[in-house]
Formats: sequence, C-alpha cells, structure tokens
Amino acid sequence: MAEERLINKGRTVTVSDLLAQCNVSEGAARAFEVELAECGWPLPRTVLMEDLTGELKNLAGSSEAQIEDAKHLPRKEVEARQGAKALLRKIQEGLKIIHREGLLGDLTLDSFSREGKLLQSTADLAAYLLRVEPLIARLDSQLSRFFGGRQPSELVREAVTELQEADRAQELARQELPAKTLERLELKGRLLDLIDELNGVARIAFDGQAEKRARFNKDMLLRARRGGTADGRGGTADRRGGTAESPPHPAAPAGDPPTA
Repeated sequence: MAEERLINKGRTVTVSDLLAQCNVSEGAARAFEVELAECGWPLPRTVLMEDLTGELKNLAGSSEAQIEDAKHLPRKEVEARQGAKALLRKIQEGLKIIHREGLLGDLTLDSFSREGKLLQSTADLAAYLLRVEPLIARLDSQLSRFFGGRQPSELVREAVTELQEADRAQELARQELPAKTLERLELKGRLLDLIDELNGVARIAFDGQAEKRARFNKDMLLRARRGGTADGRGGTADRRGGTAESPPHPAAPAGDPPTA
C-alpha cells in the first residue's frame, strides 16, 4: 500500500531534477564510502539509492510520464507554505525587536515556541499559526509598524486560509491520481528520504570540513526550486512582499520564537 508521507514528499520535485540530484549524491557517496560507512551509511545504502534511481528512470522514461509528473506538483500548497513561513520570519524579527524594547507585556518569546515541532507539513504549519494568532493579536499595535500599518494577526488569518484551501485542493487532486503516478511519487519520496539521510550522515562524518560536506548538499534540487517556480519568475511570489524560499532551518533555541 502506498505511503502517504512519501507520496506527498515525492510531489515536491520533478523527476528530472531528482535524477540529477541522485547522480550527484551517489557520486559523493561512492567517493567517500569509507568515511561514510564509519558514521552510519554502509555501502548497501548507496547501492539501494542506485537501484531506486534505476527504477525511477524506468518508471519515468517517457516524456509523457515526465509531463504528467510535473502536472501534479503541489504548486499552490508550496506557495502557501512559503508565504506563511516568510510571514513567520518577519513576525519573529518584529517580536525580537519589541522584546528588547520591553513591549511584550505579560508575554515572552517562549509564548511563541513551536513546542518541538518543525512545522514542515502544511497541517502543522496551519495549526501553529492558529495557536499563536490570538497572542499576535494582542501585539498588533506594537507589530503593525513592521507590516506597513497592517495588523499581523490579520495576515496570519489570511495565511491560514490559504494553507487550508491549498491543502484541500491538493488532497482532491491526489485522490484522482492513477496508480502508476502514485507508485512513481512514492518512489521519489523514498529517494528524497535517502538523500536526506545521506546528508545527515555526511554532516556527522565531515563535521568541521565544509568543503567535503558541501559535496552532499541538495544543490540540484535547491537550484531547481529557485529557478523554475510557481510564478515563473525565478522565485515563488510572496504577496506580503518580496519572494520566499524555504530551505530547511534548524530548530530555534529555547527562548526564541520559531524560525520558519
């Protein structure tokens, strides 16, 4: 039975971009197989990645399949999430400023804690925004100067609506996908999991060795995300100002509001 998490993860990249990244990741894994094996990435993991890459090539060999695959990328959901994360980053900076000014009242920066959640899924992101919206509303008058006079709580409510609508639309679209497409999306998700695992092991194996660690970066996927996007201009449009990218961020330290 297809795994929902892997399907959703596989929807975020095109076949061609993922195959290009697999080629780079597999080459790096082969080049440093001894060091990686000592830190939790034995050679069979590289062989598995290579085998799954071969399967993906077979499943998506035709141009028709690639066109079908690209059609199911969650463009609206990605845009909604990036917009929400951009908004959170701006609110975070505003909170830090008014905290230094002593304007948080009876709230603290810990009041906006993510409670250990990474906010990687649309559902988690929407739930977090719903939880902190009443707290942000209490600080609207202090924070509005950072948003051109608009109340940030209103922007948060708009972001939640966009996330929920995009999530519903993507779920309806997913239910209509043929079995072959679901198989390909799940396979892409498995490969993305392996790439993430390999990168984590590389960070352990080459701690303090930036040049070697850089060999394992997801450059092909990040470049594709920045280059060809939902608005067609080289960056996903953020209607709250500017463009938003969403590379992963480390967990925020205790006492800080969340980094989106």
